[in-house]
This record gives sequence, structure tokens and C-alpha cells, in this order.
Amino acid sequence: MRDQLFVNLLGTAPPFVLTALLVCMVMAGTLVMLFRHVETAAGPARIGWTALTALVAGVGVWTTHFVAMLGYRPDLALVYDEPTTFLSAVAGVAFVGGPIAGSFFVDVRWRGFMGGIAGLGVGAMHFTGMSALQGCLVA
Repeated sequence: MRDQLFVNLLGTAPPFVLTALLVCMVMAGTLVMLFRHVETAAGPARIGWTALTALVAGVGVWTTHFVAMLGYRPDLALVYDEPTTFLSAVAGVAFVGGPIAGSFFVDVRWRGFMGGIAGLGVGAMHFTGMSALQGCLVA
């Protein structure tokens, strides 16, 4: 009864929302550990840890978003355009993970700016991912 109320009010299935929350929490914890490695590493190792940080941040944000999207339950059959879905994952890595990882290489005064760019990247990833949905609009 409660699950059906959740679906009717929000259009989402609760297990997907909870899974997206879990993915987000695991990603955030992983990023904290990766940040420590980036801060203590030097030379090529630092570049490697930074690249891994960008990948985890971007893919983690994208996975959180996509799992939540899979939980959306309208009364229409939905499919996802595969190239556009892949492009949204690339946008997550490039425009969310990139600025987050890049913040290690700029002066501390620029880190807020990098965070703002990452926030805009979340929007870019979101709108690209939403445009991958096919069958949402009845023409």
C-alpha cells in the first residue's frame, strides 16, 4: 500500500530511489578516500589518482541519476537511446569528474569556481540523460 502511494505521488519505485541513494553514498565515501590519495601522492601517481577520482565522480553521479531514472514508472513504455545515454555518462565524467579532480591543481581560491562548473556539469549530464528517454511524449 505504502509503495503504491509512493509510485502514485512521485512516479517512482521506492527500491530504485533507495538504490540510487546507496550508490550516491558509496560514491561519496570512495571519493573521500581517493581525495586522500591525491593529496599525498606525487608525480605520475598523483596524475593516476586524479584520473581515477574524475572517473569515479563522473560515473558515480551518472549511475545515481540513471538508477533513479530507471525507477520512474509512468504509464508509458520507455526505452533509452543508447548513444545519447553513453554521451550522458561521458558528460558526467568530463563535466563533473573533471572539475572535481582538477580542483587539486588550482589555487584554493579557484576551488569554488571548479565546484560551480561541476554543478553545471551535473545539469548537463541530467539533461543529456533525460533526452535519451524515448517514448515519453505522446505526439
